[in-house]
Amino acid sequence: MDDQDDQDDQDDQTPDHESFAAFEDNLSVVLSECHQRIVATLRSANLTEGKLKLASKHITHLLAQATDELKRSKQGNVRDRLEKVCEDAERLVADLSRAPDQDSSEPP
Repeated sequence: MDDQDDQDDQDDQTPDHESFAAFEDNLSVVLSECHQRIVATLRSANLTEGKLKLASKHITHLLAQATDELKRSKQGNVRDRLEKVCEDAERLVADLSRAPDQDSSEPP
């Protein structure tokens, strides 16, 4: 092994690399938890196909908004933002499950 390879190995162990690896692991967990929570909410609601499509459309919009906010905010907390998305999605699905069936593209 030459000196450059030794240096590259040492660079991989720097605090910045470790911080990024921890962030990456945490991000995977946070995204997975959010996904599982939203899927469980949708499954337990037993929505009609029309309401399920509507919920999917609005949840996609909530996630897009969260992504845009996190991009604009250089120090956004991903976990907190996704927690809010999950809470909003749960409220939306609860409202849709109580609402009468109708042809509407707007949530109740």
